[in-house]
Amino acid sequence: LALIAALGIAMLRVTTLSDVGGIRLSADWALIDFQSTIYYPVRAFIDGVNPYDRASYLARYPEAETFPPFLPSTLLIHLPFGVMTLALAKMAYVAFSVGLIVLLGRAVVRANGVTSWTAALVTAAVVTLSRPGQWNLLLGQVTLQAVLLSWVALHVAQRAPWLSGLALG
Repeated sequence: LALIAALGIAMLRVTTLSDVGGIRLSADWALIDFQSTIYYPVRAFIDGVNPYDRASYLARYPEAETFPPFLPSTLLIHLPFGVMTLALAKMAYVAFSVGLIVLLGRAVVRANGVTSWTAALVTAAVVTLSRPGQWNLLLGQVTLQAVLLSWVALHVAQRAPWLSGLALG
């Protein structure tokens, strides 16, 4: 219930509470990082446009607004989102992000010797309510992926260095 409430608060932040503190956010601010740094570069890659060629990329995808700063491996990791329409990809990425938040909550409580899913979901709710959690969920940032894969890299470094290197890469 705590996680559902936290996700509900996040939804309110995108919709009803988008005008907080007298600052009106633009109507299309939600998932802007996902759209600019994941979706359009992957879409360009699929369409045969070089997303690292600034002129041709921005000419073909002016709505991208920013030049993609990520490694080419990011394009491959996020390839499934590029084959979807933008609206469907946004919904799928939000679901993916919620799953990562739950996975992070589970990893945190397991690292502290707790095996309860209740504790993991409460931790996920706290992460969702935090400012970094909201940025990740509402803007579509890739922070959770980097955090979880870095944790995997550190966790398995002694037992499976090849897996550690793969996670870090």
